[in-house]
Amino acid sequence: MYKILKTFISILVLVVLFSWFNNAEAASLSISSDKNTMMVGETATITANSGGDIVNVYFKQSPTTGGSFNPGVCKTVNVNIFTATCTVQFIPTTPGTYTISGSFTLNNTTTNSNSSTNPRITVTANTGTTPTLTGVLIDSTPPSIFQGDRVELKITATPIPSGGPTVFITSPTLGNIGTCIINTTAGGICTSGFGPMIMNTSVEGTHDINFSTNSWPNYSGTVSGTVKMVVTKTITNPPVLDICIPPKIKTATGACVDPSTIGNSYTFLAPLSEDKSFDPSQDNALSKYINLVVKIAIGIAAVLAVIMIVMGGIQYMTSELISSKEEGKKRITNAILGLLIALGAYLILFTINPNLLKLDVAIPATSIGYDEEEDYQPILDNSRTSVPTSGIIANCPVGVTRTTTSTGFSFIACKDIADKVKLMIEDAAKANITITGGGFRTAAEQIAVRKRNCGSTQYDIYEKPSRNCNPQTARPGRSVHESGKAFDLKCNGTIINWDRNPKNARFGYHPETKVCFDWLKTNAARYGLYNLPSENWHWSVNGH
Repeated sequence: MYKILKTFISILVLVVLFSWFNNAEAASLSISSDKNTMMVGETATITANSGGDIVNVYFKQSPTTGGSFNPGVCKTVNVNIFTATCTVQFIPTTPGTYTISGSFTLNNTTTNSNSSTNPRITVTANTGTTPTLTGVLIDSTPPSIFQGDRVELKITATPIPSGGPTVFITSPTLGNIGTCIINTTAGGICTSGFGPMIMNTSVEGTHDINFSTNSWPNYSGTVSGTVKMVVTKTITNPPVLDICIPPKIKTATGACVDPSTIGNSYTFLAPLSEDKSFDPSQDNALSKYINLVVKIAIGIAAVLAVIMIVMGGIQYMTSELISSKEEGKKRITNAILGLLIALGAYLILFTINPNLLKLDVAIPATSIGYDEEEDYQPILDNSRTSVPTSGIIANCPVGVTRTTTSTGFSFIACKDIADKVKLMIEDAAKANITITGGGFRTAAEQIAVRKRNCGSTQYDIYEKPSRNCNPQTARPGRSVHESGKAFDLKCNGTIINWDRNPKNARFGYHPETKVCFDWLKTNAARYGLYNLPSENWHWSVNGH
């Protein structure tokens, strides 16, 4: 009995000691900070340690204004049986010295952090140089800016920020122009995924170009700037009489006609024979070729007949066998008969009517209305406030239209493809693929691109083959961009360019955009769009 009582008392003492030790451990809270000094706009990480228990720790500051916690409460997580921690962010908005403390409640008992070890953080004002953004317009044909000119907006940041904030560019008259990012390794110049920021100069008048950012590191305000762009109406000299203004084209006879009103015949690249009297560029050249082939075939038949007659004669004279001589005679007879049939058919038809030997096979030609071009001049649709409202636009006879998707993205396209492109973008969004971009180019912009890449004469602008320009540039009226049937696409706001093609290095390599490219490669054809293999971002109705 004594042993039992002794054992019971020992167990009771252990239980009391364990309960006391556990309560003692739970009733402690320490607060620490990763910073003792900081500037307005920076953040400090505050860590709470509640021992080994899982509790909700509430934070407060002294003085109670001038800063905030994100979040204001955190739940501790066990690190080991004696340690449980959690963290919050302290964000000061006013200079001063702040004491950080915390508390939690466990078993109806509130425990405060140790006041002697609570961190004290000294916050100072941001005394750095006030940042500025400066904009300069660079015109391709100074000193004045005319409609269709290529004008680049160059934005420079001072001082160069430690991180690359995003700058938003807008205009009250031109709408949303786009965004660029301050390049910290290029002297603080703002660059976009497409390269230089190209302005829309198709609208005559004075335009305020505004640019701003509110994400400057260690600066809580908005940094902004403005530059004025004055666009003067273009005065063009009338073209000379022998120039065809697109979409009209010049025929072999020198006539300037609409390509939809003519029916071309097949034109051979080279003659079948050395007959210099035959011109493969003549109308209905295929019929002339067939007539020529008939005459050549009769000539070949005569030569073969002579060869067979000679072979039959040799066989008849050199053989002593009656069967072999008969075979030689038969070969001679067949050769003569074949030659008579060929010549007889020609003579009979010629006697009845010589026109029976003049075949007339015309192959109607489809007028190809596009020139191939390399897309070195991406255009963003969202920079435009209006579109042409009537008439044929290049190779878009139904006209172009502005379309807005259910995701809020707006673009300009030919009316016969706009609904399909809208559906494609909305279907991509359902698959968590965000596709934006643009591509429509006005006639004035296409002419400006031709001037830059092909030359400034009337011939250079309107007639020089696109392949003779550097880079290859379509003639006005023959560009898929000008027709609203080509699009330069972005993936989550970044140009789709992932395959490290050296020609496209100026746009930057963005491997993260491959997810959008893969989706388009699989699905875009269902909506009538095809990729230009040399450019990941370029999609059009014909792949050019």
